[in-house]
Amino acid sequence: MFQRETKKKFKLFSIINNYLSKLSTNIGLLLIGGGDEMVVVYATLIVKGVKTIQQVPTKLQADVRNHLNSLDLDENGNPLSPIATSAA
Repeated sequence: MFQRETKKKFKLFSIINNYLSKLSTNIGLLLIGGGDEMVVVYATLIVKGVKTIQQVPTKLQADVRNHLNSLDLDENGNPLSPIATSAA
């Protein structure tokens, strides 16, 4: 019986610890502005059509635009120039 209770407590502790770890990471990203990881996340969401540049936090918009431009995409996630196709 003691072992069963100990296992339950350990499992609960593990769940709480995992949740708090994720929560502290998310709070840290919010407090420091997200860094490069959030720029990539927002750029990906724009390319997928889930977000627009206007929905990106103001302090990250320039970095997201630069990241999209480095991928030859405009701020809407569209190609900057049409892809050339070869005539066969």
